[in-house]
Amino acid sequence: CTMTSTVKSITAEWAQSGGIAGYADATSVVEKCTVTGSVASMNHRVGGIVGELRGGKIVDCRFSKISEAFTNGHSIGGIVGGMYGGEVSNCTVEGIVGSKDDYCGGVVGNFAEGKVLDCTVQGCAEVSSYNDYCGGIAGAMYTTGAAIIDGCTVYCDVTTNNIVGGIVGYIRPNTSGGKIVVANSIYVGGEVYALGFNSNRYNLAGGIT
Repeated sequence: CTMTSTVKSITAEWAQSGGIAGYADATSVVEKCTVTGSVASMNHRVGGIVGELRGGKIVDCRFSKISEAFTNGHSIGGIVGGMYGGEVSNCTVEGIVGSKDDYCGGVVGNFAEGKVLDCTVQGCAEVSSYNDYCGGIAGAMYTTGAAIIDGCTVYCDVTTNNIVGGIVGYIRPNTSGGKIVVANSIYVGGEVYALGFNSNRYNLAGGIT
């Protein structure tokens, strides 16, 4: 499937927006889809392919070179805005991903549970946020189950106000348990910027996380 137009959402605060689907559950499979256009929202959980993923799979999808995803809310990703289970694999992001709020990722914005495998952020891609928690693959990872990034590569610039990483912006293990894994992934191009300061007047930036 291919989407070549513009998706805009100005609806209720918690509405999800995606280039292919706003919401995908455990029965969903989104495969071999390409988005070439804009996905823009005033709300939370915005994805180049799917806004919110709760189970199911996104496989072999592409957010293309002349595409842009932007939100005034939190949780935006080149493939998925908010991920709470499921799997994203063999996906490519080449477009621009931007946010005015937290949790901005090249592939997933807010990554709570699931697997991101063998994904690439490349070409003229740019990942940036005016606020915190920005990463080349995931803006932030936290879980009571398992959240795994494996075999991913980032070639783009990653920029935010504070708390930024080439692969993951922020990792927060939950005190009640859970497993977070970042393996076999590399940041090989572009630059990682933290342009502002937190309340203690320092910023946090890392090549991986």
